Amino acid sequence: NPGDANALTEEERQRLGICGAYIQGFLGHYSVSRRNMSKLDFCLPADGVSAENVRVLFLALLEQRPQIRDLPANLDLATSLAWGYSCDKESGE
Repeated sequence: NPGDANALTEEERQRLGICGAYIQGFLGHYSVSRRNMSKLDFCLPADGVSAENVRVLFLALLEQRPQIRDLPANLDLATSLAWGYSCDKESGE
């Protein structure tokens, strides 16, 4: 997570680009496949969510729960989305 976006190395820029592309791909797949799911693990806002907001949420979860860092990235990402965009929050429960 860059402290100063102006001081990023080329390698850091590439890693951030890969991370952003992964998140966008994950969210794109989710938007297509969710209509076939019987139970949703997370409920994104109707007006959408940016890949950057998801990245920040993901990093916050990894900081608070370092024990999940060794899980596959898709599980970490799904866990962070369920943590930040709980369907219970949306329904007022």
